[in-house]
Amino acid sequence: CRRRTVGCLSCSETKMKVEGKTVLVTGAGSGIGRGLCVRLAKEGASGLTLVDVSRATVDETRALVAAASPSCVVVVVVADVADDAALGRAFAAHVAQFGTLHACFNNAGVGERREWRSVVDINFAAVVHGTRLAVEAMTSTASASPAHPTAIVNVASAGGMFPMPQAPVYSATKAAVVLYTRSLAHLALRKGVRVNALCPQFTDTDLVSRQLSSVGSVGAKAILAQTGGSLLTVEQVVDAAMELVRDDSKAGEALAVMNARGGFAAYVPVPNPCHWTRIPGLATGVDAANTQAPAVFPAPPPPPPSFRRVVVHTLSADFAAATAIVSAPVPTPAAGEVLIARLWTGVNASDINFTSGRYFGGVKAATALLPFDAGFESVGVVAALGAGADGRGLSVGQPVATTTYGGFSEYAVAPWKMCVPVPEATPQVLALLTSGLTASLALEQAGGVALPVVSTRKGGDGGGSSGGGYG
Repeated sequence: CRRRTVGCLSCSETKMKVEGKTVLVTGAGSGIGRGLCVRLAKEGASGLTLVDVSRATVDETRALVAAASPSCVVVVVVADVADDAALGRAFAAHVAQFGTLHACFNNAGVGERREWRSVVDINFAAVVHGTRLAVEAMTSTASASPAHPTAIVNVASAGGMFPMPQAPVYSATKAAVVLYTRSLAHLALRKGVRVNALCPQFTDTDLVSRQLSSVGSVGAKAILAQTGGSLLTVEQVVDAAMELVRDDSKAGEALAVMNARGGFAAYVPVPNPCHWTRIPGLATGVDAANTQAPAVFPAPPPPPPSFRRVVVHTLSADFAAATAIVSAPVPTPAAGEVLIARLWTGVNASDINFTSGRYFGGVKAATALLPFDAGFESVGVVAALGAGADGRGLSVGQPVATTTYGGFSEYAVAPWKMCVPVPEATPQVLALLTSGLTASLALEQAGGVALPVVSTRKGGDGGGSSGGGYG
């Protein structure tokens, strides 16, 4: 389910189940690693390989796993993940025992140390090596396929997204894990292996306790002040980690788990250079202060022969009863039109008004139009341009937003004037289409503020779109 509506948290057809699967976990002797192992056992994993540098702590985890699921087969490997050969033997032992590998958690890590190279070796180099070993094990055992992908979760930290003056090397290694993981998004399509990063803030583990103790009471209070004064529980972090395993649509993502406001999780957007502030004069070639280079967008995949859309076939306030999913040939844009590959579509209360026929001047008029396409605002990318549309400031691959009817479709054609260029095709941009309109109406009607109309479209007045029907 690559295209999702805002508010769609999960799709049942894209859920990987842990039951009957085999999993390898590093750093399994305590904290998040131990919590993961127990949860995996409770959810029915058939085999676990527990990797840790401490025999005593990993044996304690093995006992907890056995209590949670007596039928789960457990392999224990005592190894320093910074030792390439030792880590390789751990993966070899897993494959020899189970013959499959469906999920891997590269979880082992350490806090800031005077011996800073060991922090790099454990927190980053071992994650790279562990990921490579996991991909090899998953593909060589035919555990992974694009239709049924396997999962690798690299445990980073919220410290990989924000500066940590008290732990600069630790922060740098976790940032490296995040970008390394993001760079492997392509493995989901190429090899059927999804690699994602988990970025928890301060969690109630022995590692964090040692970190807080090392900076003293004043330093610990300053750190906790950033989190609302509380620590995440291991269970909160494990919940987020398991979501990365289950959701087959996620690849190359970074999921942050934060302490603030009672704890919350959110996918971290990729930084967009469109929002960076340019420094005039610091560019090669022409004067960057006076010349704006044309934007170049990656070309989208070629359109398929057919696409799906939601149509209203009968008038009803019951959306499911009123609509059906139909297939149709992908249209070719006519002169002045744009073919849009839609990626995100909003869900509104207005959708029910629409399927009830309330936006057409009466039931009789709405009935005469049946069947008609459902949905309103959406964001996507330009898939093709009709004659004349290429001179209107649009190019293939460019992110655009529309507020035309028929938003619940994979592809659509629209007049170029109805396509609003946006920095990126993301849910955040989609939300602005209605939120911005609501704010505009509030300023104009409640505040009496007359807002100017600004056009940034090349070659015309930019057209417009109606805000009718949104509430």
